[in-house]
Amino acid sequence: MSSVVICEKPSQAENIRAAIGNSHGEVLPAQGHLFTLADPEEYRDEWKLWQGFHLLHPEQFRKVPTKGEDAERTRQQQRKRDAIAKALKGARRVIIATDCDREGQVIGTEIVEAMGFKGEVMRAMFTSEDPTTLREAFGNLKSNDHYRALYEAGLARERADQVYNLSLTRAATTALVPKGVRSILGIGRVRTPTLGIVCIREIAIQQFRPSTSYGVLATVAAGGQQIALTCHPSEPPMLDRAAGEAAVAAAIGKRGQLAVETGRKKKAGPKPPDLSTLQEIAGRWGWTAAKVMEIGQALYDRHKIITYLRAETRYLPEVLIPAAGEIFTALTGFGPWQDRAPGCAPHIRKGKQGVFSDAGLGGESHHAIIPNPKTLATLPAIYAELADDERRLFDEIARLFLQSMSPDYEYDETAVTLAIGDDTFSAKGVVPVIQGWRAYRDASAKDKDEAAELPAIENGTAAEIIAAKLSERTTRAPERLNEGTLVKAMKNAAQFIRDPALKERLKDAKGIGTQATRDTVIAGLHEQGLIMTKAGKLYPTQAGMVLFTILHKVAPSLVDPGTTAAWESRIDGILTGDTKLDSFVSEVAAETQRLIDVLRACEPTAAFGTAAPSEKMVKAAMAVAKRTGAPPPPTFRTDFSACKAYLDAHPSA
Repeated sequence: MSSVVICEKPSQAENIRAAIGNSHGEVLPAQGHLFTLADPEEYRDEWKLWQGFHLLHPEQFRKVPTKGEDAERTRQQQRKRDAIAKALKGARRVIIATDCDREGQVIGTEIVEAMGFKGEVMRAMFTSEDPTTLREAFGNLKSNDHYRALYEAGLARERADQVYNLSLTRAATTALVPKGVRSILGIGRVRTPTLGIVCIREIAIQQFRPSTSYGVLATVAAGGQQIALTCHPSEPPMLDRAAGEAAVAAAIGKRGQLAVETGRKKKAGPKPPDLSTLQEIAGRWGWTAAKVMEIGQALYDRHKIITYLRAETRYLPEVLIPAAGEIFTALTGFGPWQDRAPGCAPHIRKGKQGVFSDAGLGGESHHAIIPNPKTLATLPAIYAELADDERRLFDEIARLFLQSMSPDYEYDETAVTLAIGDDTFSAKGVVPVIQGWRAYRDASAKDKDEAAELPAIENGTAAEIIAAKLSERTTRAPERLNEGTLVKAMKNAAQFIRDPALKERLKDAKGIGTQATRDTVIAGLHEQGLIMTKAGKLYPTQAGMVLFTILHKVAPSLVDPGTTAAWESRIDGILTGDTKLDSFVSEVAAETQRLIDVLRACEPTAAFGTAAPSEKMVKAAMAVAKRTGAPPPPTFRTDFSACKAYLDAHPSA
């Protein structure tokens, strides 16, 4: 039987060919989604114009060829479609070997359905792309019909997003943007809650009022040594400075016995990164989330020295344990790490508390980002040719890998307390014993484990406070977000939800957006003038804050991450058979219609732009100025109201 294997991307095709060759037929990669839902205006003529308040809910959704972000990308996708279509003409069986998640199921199934393939369709499911796992997957093929619910769950989100996002974008733009202003207010299940995260942080910063509490910083003599101990009550805090100064005066001369506790502690290194972790780290460098994607794609696609970039987990499959030693040895043999190598084999941590865990992967299609074990032989030469930004990002990936494979950091933690009456003076100190993974830490990074070193002192030593001064602590406003911390907030958006069930479901869904889309969501908010960046920090613009305020008042679900959680719960029902695809989309359409009606009652606001006068009005104003000598207002060329008021004040004779 002639057959064809369709996978999701070129790197996946390479892995499949390396594992099984062409034993199951020619292996052809897609390039992400080769087909997409048709634009609304392709269904009905009235949707071509942004007038009125239309619900974009066509009777039958239709897939059309995807257009890339540029002409070259469009040509690449067409070449992929042509190659697959040609192969399908002579095939009697297709094996879909895309990623194992909902999106992967949609990518593969939509190809065979859009191209009208009538033969047998089988499915190879795998969560890792090593040769052993791939051979097992192709040895245990199932009918693609077995995964129909997974496909429909993916379709449900795709269709619901089109109905909800596009309808409400048009409704908000029609209702809130003044006539004559060329501006679009992008509304979406992910976009507007992301705007909300930025605006909520801004409100918290603007409403913040600092407070200062007081305590005593004491110099204590004990056992012939001196040690600094602090008494800074927190429940309740001491808010009166005079009371603090009185406590300082009263502390001098007090005596007691030191309580000293010392314990050996261990701490494992960080796990290898997923994409959002890299975006959070690079945000501290001033990089945008999109820049991390751009540089990371170069390391993955062009240089081929890292594994798949859009990882959504920080675990590695257990089958990669043998390769860990090869990567570890290669990295410690050159570059910035060789002088810091602790001279040991990789420290393998298994299970959910470790790094290598099949259970921890939880069915994810891609593992954490690590140096590519297939290109280790050429890695030193490629590394030497990397651009500065490419090297910086690769260094971070390599550093986190080395840390995850190094021994624990071990240290002695000593706690010293001096209890005198109702007051307790205390201090903590850390003494490193074994550096372990910290040998690879970034020297410029702050380490939470670092603390002042304390002198050796015995438990029960008599102590006396010989000097004291006022200790002051002032609360700080919340930090402004950068693009990296915004990505982290999107991933952890469950923190903004109160309902326990929805909160847990959003945790399972890994927040709002995906690793592949969060950077484009943020870029879209920038492009529409709803957020801006100053000195690397994110601020809502006036338009962004006004939009959030309006939506939060009249349609709070539009800025609530809980909307995604509610959708995911309903989509779960499609997977279990408790919910039908059409029923879910109809529910979303009904809610969308309700929100359209809410937005219909809103009034336009100048925060979203000022209508420009027509060319005829501008010429008329210039003629009036020439005739009368009265200068028009400075904004008469761009502000409709100003130009009209000027013309009304100088009617033609």
